[in-house]
This record gives sequence, C-alpha cells and structure tokens, in this order.
Amino acid sequence: MKESVMDCKRHFSSWKIEDVVSSRNKLYRLANVVRWSEFEKAFFSAWADDNVVERLPIRLMAGLLMVKHMRRMTDEGLLCQFVENPYIQYFCGKEYFTVEEPCDVTELTDFRHSIGEQGLNMIAEEIFRVSDIFED
Repeated sequence: MKESVMDCKRHFSSWKIEDVVSSRNKLYRLANVVRWSEFEKAFFSAWADDNVVERLPIRLMAGLLMVKHMRRMTDEGLLCQFVENPYIQYFCGKEYFTVEEPCDVTELTDFRHSIGEQGLNMIAEEIFRVSDIFED
C-alpha cells in the first residue's frame, strides 16, 4: 500500500537531524561556531513587529541568508535546497527534519529589509569569519 503524503511528512518529521548527519560536514561544524546570539541581539528589535503575530526565528532567517550567500543561490533555490538538505536545516537551527519550506520568498525579503544594510554587513562579516576558520 502506498504511503500518503501526510504519512511521509509525519515519518520524516520524526527524524532528529543530529542523529542522521555527520559531524564532519562543513555546515554542521559552521553551525557550532557562528555567533548566533550576536544576531539575536542585533536583529531582535528590527525583526520584532507588533503587526505580525509570530515572526520566524532569527537563527533560521540569518542562517538562510548565510547559506544563500555561501552557496551563491537564489531565494527560490535556497528554499528548495532547504527541504532536501538536512545540513542546511541543522545550520539554520532546526532540530527535526522537515519536508516543508521554512518560509516564502517574501519573508526573506522582509527580513533583509528589516535588518537593513548594517545587518546584511554583519552577516557578511560572520560568513567571512567562519569561512576563514574552515578554509578547504
């Protein structure tokens, strides 16, 4: 009997990412040295919005932008890769594997707009710092 799409989603969403990825992977290692708390402090007031009931986590949004720039992807390509790649999900702070896109393109645009040029520069500086640590 064929599994339904919902059954597949339930099955995959029970996978704890850390149990199925290699700690030798570059994104896995980078996830553990990025200064996520600095992004939280710097972006919290800009990303918080009284008109939006619940914003997506800063770790997720900053992580997505970092991967996008490190891998030279479009927003759309990034979201497709997120669904397929547990390492990207782990890097972005997800605990369990998901087959759902984390957001839509407009939310990435909103995040970039909210953090402004200063926030984007902060992300670029962190990419440079961590890339230097794990030079291949």
